[in-house]
Amino acid sequence: MFLTNTLKLPIGNVVMFSNFGPEEFYVIEATTPLKEYSNHIEVLWRYRLLPKLTSSKKYEFIALDTDVDLSKYLGSMSDEFVMGDSWRVKDIEFGVSVFDSNDNDLQLSFLNGLPGYANLIADYFTEYQFVVAGVPFIDNDSDDMFDAIDFYLGEY
Repeated sequence: MFLTNTLKLPIGNVVMFSNFGPEEFYVIEATTPLKEYSNHIEVLWRYRLLPKLTSSKKYEFIALDTDVDLSKYLGSMSDEFVMGDSWRVKDIEFGVSVFDSNDNDLQLSFLNGLPGYANLIADYFTEYQFVVAGVPFIDNDSDDMFDAIDFYLGEY
């Protein structure tokens, strides 16, 4: 795990921001949990991003931004723990998701076309997290990205 303000990916950069401006975030390399649950797919990269939030601030939103070309939208994905989207970038499917739980009051939102959170609650600061992942593009009907951006036991 490391703290940064920019995650450099092979296809571009990802940053995190809030109503206070750019935010630092922790990056956790996260291909291992995926391989334990879904060893049938090839993952180019998978990272969990955890914002470094301060309880003394009132966050109206926390979101990601990127310079990755998001012009080829593939679709959205969701289940009881995740909401996300994916795009085709050359021969890569790029995905971004946010953790969602029916057990709390997390408010999900979309900023810059990417999933994020609105009206953050300090009691849930440890639950606000993102996954960014890349898998080889197979076709528009492949479920590989859904597996790549899902949250697995121990990640939530």
